[in-house]
Amino acid sequence: MNLLQQGCLSSSPSHISWAISLQTLELYQWLRVRQPRVSIQAWVRSICDYHNVRSRSYWQHFSDTFNVYLKIRRGVELRVRESLGRLDHHWRVKSSCPCCQNQLPGEAPLQVSVMGVLDGNQSLKRVRLREGAVGDPREFTSDYYIPEDHVDVFKHDSQAKGTNDPASQEPQAWSKDLEEATPADGANEQTTCTERWKAAQSDNLKRMWAIYHETGIFLSACRHGLIWWICDMVLSGELYVQFVARRMILQLIETLRAKYPLAIVNEALDAFGDKVGLGYDIGCSFTEMIAKSSISEKAKAKGLRLVVPAFHGYAHKRLCQLSFHPLYAGGFGIEDLETAEWIFSSFNGLANVTRYASHFHRHQSINLYAQQHDDDKYQELCMYSP
Repeated sequence: MNLLQQGCLSSSPSHISWAISLQTLELYQWLRVRQPRVSIQAWVRSICDYHNVRSRSYWQHFSDTFNVYLKIRRGVELRVRESLGRLDHHWRVKSSCPCCQNQLPGEAPLQVSVMGVLDGNQSLKRVRLREGAVGDPREFTSDYYIPEDHVDVFKHDSQAKGTNDPASQEPQAWSKDLEEATPADGANEQTTCTERWKAAQSDNLKRMWAIYHETGIFLSACRHGLIWWICDMVLSGELYVQFVARRMILQLIETLRAKYPLAIVNEALDAFGDKVGLGYDIGCSFTEMIAKSSISEKAKAKGLRLVVPAFHGYAHKRLCQLSFHPLYAGGFGIEDLETAEWIFSSFNGLANVTRYASHFHRHQSINLYAQQHDDDKYQELCMYSP
């Protein structure tokens, strides 16, 4: 406490060998959310170069102290939320965007009460630990993240696409860049767009590198860009196989299934209630997935509507566009629902600092950046006002 009163912080409360000023920690926090490519190592080395000091292992001490600093800030934020009665699971999502959630007295009911988007992206992969290595045991909790066990509730809601003939299961030649798997794997409905649209191709045409544990993130957001929920797309251990000779890809990736969008849709129905409208790159085939999933009755009762975002929609067949393009689906106005692509283009800067990070530090970095992203979008909401 005496150290804090002097404006400094150490990573250890009892054995203090050195300390960092709170101003330095706060400055790096703001730098990190504005330019996430600046790692702790680069930051510490820059300070050492400025003072003409050899950096040595200072970055590790700074990293530990920065973790303590962020934990203190999260603890203060939690106490404030508790005092204000904002501990409800869906409070942040239901209160994040006044333009989406607030209704004027006497306002006529809308065909779509809340518009949002959902999509997956593979830029925020994380390399798995080598065999036998012990990772960081800490777990990061955040109301942005849907826990992995909640997502896995839906892992059996869809079966893998493709034929059951073992003779046709021979994988194609290995190529890192052949195709990236998508979160839509698992759909078995052959819509008019399944063969044409990349996001709905057959599972045995999709491959992902086995060196990654998390293969990306799947997120949802309102049409104004404020994030609702994030899921880790995880390479499940039960589906992971070792490479053997030429059959390197056999059953390697069957993990990015429809469980991710299903988990988010379930949360959206619980949080927002009736007449939720969502844009998804394969909204056409995903509609059929929901109809055969465990949330089909809930989605039908609450009037869930799915469309394909405007830009992606033009890659779908005309018959699909008549039913799922937002221009022709009533209630969506002139929204393009490509908001997820804007968010991912911003989050790409996190890739180099999270690729080799621990599970805890990866979540901490994504959560910190997501909070600042939402703060920025909240300030920009006036752009949508007349």
